Amino acid sequence: VIPSFAIERAQDIIYELNKYYTKYIKTEDQDFLSVPVYVDSPLTVSATEIFLRNPDCFDEDTLKLIKIGNNPLDFRNLKFTRSVEESKQINFSKESKVIISASGMCTAGRIKHHLKHNLWRKESSIVFVGYQANGTLGRRIKEGEKVVKIFGEEIRINAKICSLEGFSGHADREGIIRWIKSFKNRPKKIFVVHGEEEATEEISRKIEEELKIKTHIPELRETLSIEGEIVLPGGRLEIDRRSKELREIEENIEKVKSIFLPTFQRLGYRTDGGADSKELNNIKNKLIEIQKIY
Repeated sequence: VIPSFAIERAQDIIYELNKYYTKYIKTEDQDFLSVPVYVDSPLTVSATEIFLRNPDCFDEDTLKLIKIGNNPLDFRNLKFTRSVEESKQINFSKESKVIISASGMCTAGRIKHHLKHNLWRKESSIVFVGYQANGTLGRRIKEGEKVVKIFGEEIRINAKICSLEGFSGHADREGIIRWIKSFKNRPKKIFVVHGEEEATEEISRKIEEELKIKTHIPELRETLSIEGEIVLPGGRLEIDRRSKELREIEENIEKVKSIFLPTFQRLGYRTDGGADSKELNNIKNKLIEIQKIY
């Protein structure tokens, strides 16, 4: 199971898998070719279709592959799934398979269903190919938590957890420094965001020492008002002491989802425009269950 960002990262993975499939076609090891690769994310499927409709935007190496008949975003046993039923069938099948699904940090989308069905299996592997932000389900899995809660159900992690670190879409520290140096008019102050605490502190220090530009690392929930050349500090919400409370709220939300989602899905599949009395009574019972949670 590969949690992946729907745009660009998923296409990068398909591109790399295509190269492996092309390689194995020329060898005696044909077992690899029989393993299906499922791209199970409607947004990923739509984004990939846009890539395929605009080959003129590809780089020269990719265009060369296309000219010799090798579509870099298509290969044997690559399967795109859109519908809910197609997605469900992936987990019902007992064959070996590769599943690429979103969201990349496992916070939403079909990937949560695939994790629910595979995290507990010793023969499964979860392969991370992108950054996992602090507090996300992906981060908790990557950092080695033994049990996680998905849709209100506790799932024990028995699968092998792997990370491929070479797919970052961001510039590294030296690349950012070169970019700032290229400015004709240097900024008077730089806000360092979107990074781990240690990394942001390191690049902040380097910018100040090497480029002599003031920096500021905003804290979570901090607000800043920029007026001309003056930066006015705003307020910051203290949340460290509330982290446990926030986690409990998150878990309760997951419980609500697990209680109501199956019922709403059944109602959503109806075509007669209404729900029968049995379904309505079921909803009432679910409301009673929610009251018990709180």
